[in-house]
Amino acid sequence: MSWVEEGAASAPHEFGKLGTGHDRHLARTAQGRAYLLYGDTVFASNDGGISWSENKFASMPEPADVYQQALAANDRELFVVSGKTLFQSKDEGRHWQQVEQAGQESPVLTGIAGRSPDLKMAPDGTLLALGNIAVSQRAFASKDGGRHWEELRFGLPPDAAFILRTFGPDPDAMYFFIRSAPHKGPLFRSLYRKGVDGSLSEMRIDPFQGMLTRSVNGRIYALGFDGAAIHESSDGGQTWLPVSRDAIIWH
Repeated sequence: MSWVEEGAASAPHEFGKLGTGHDRHLARTAQGRAYLLYGDTVFASNDGGISWSENKFASMPEPADVYQQALAANDRELFVVSGKTLFQSKDEGRHWQQVEQAGQESPVLTGIAGRSPDLKMAPDGTLLALGNIAVSQRAFASKDGGRHWEELRFGLPPDAAFILRTFGPDPDAMYFFIRSAPHKGPLFRSLYRKGVDGSLSEMRIDPFQGMLTRSVNGRIYALGFDGAAIHESSDGGQTWLPVSRDAIIWH
């Protein structure tokens, strides 16, 4: 593995104010753009975080509580939820429009388990609104830019409490960590992958193996919590082989 120096990445001062909850406020896209949301400002970088521009919302109809905000983005559009209001931008955050909610059962209006939802982009461009993983695994999907919402189970068993994750700026699939019964055994009992083609399959790896990530060539890597063991799968998680760090190709 080799590295090329391209400049010193930095982050806006506001990043440090977010503490450990910054994942809701950050997004990266497949073409290398990065976005950070803080209050009434979206910071944008096109050079890997070396420089940032600021784009302020012209108006927010309610006080911007950073702990009731979330951001999702791909290379076509950005979405921001702030309190009970959803915004959309199609020009990298320079201009915003409010997305009217089509029904009172919208997770934007009601929240999920008492909190403004987290936002994610699914591999097919669907906008996802997710509950706080500590208290709720409810997930809603919108295929029309956040106006209409449908609660989904993604083909999982009705009693399966899950945590939905995507990995990387260009996710190839959604991953579901299935919780064990409360107070019985380990926190997670299985791990499923739902690909862009809609197929749902159980991954043949201990969900406690560690953090999942994916390189641009489509291989999936599972990193042990101790940072020592790395396993690689080239078939969507059905088979795994241990690999050396030096063998991983990221570009």
